[in-house]
Amino acid sequence: MQLSLLEILWITIVSMGIVFVMLTILMFLMQGSSKVIQILEAKSHTTVGVVGKPVEVKPEAPTNDGTLFETNKLARVAALVALTQASADVPDKHFEIVSIEKKVD
Repeated sequence: MQLSLLEILWITIVSMGIVFVMLTILMFLMQGSSKVIQILEAKSHTTVGVVGKPVEVKPEAPTNDGTLFETNKLARVAALVALTQASADVPDKHFEIVSIEKKVD
């Protein structure tokens, strides 16, 4: 079976069109699901926690511009790592950072 050059060109164009249409549909599906997820996250932003135990998220407290936590990003990371280590064995406890001190050796 031999195809003419015109038939080959027509098959190529139709195939490329089908791929383009499918990719366009896939793009719109992804954008639509992204919008739906953003809406659902915005609605559930007020409660965060373990399934079955929602915890109210408190708005951020006013910050002191002079504290180490606000001025140094590494201090934030250190505090988060310390909280993670402290709550590793006891996930039901509530921990609160009282102060952060930088110790120089």
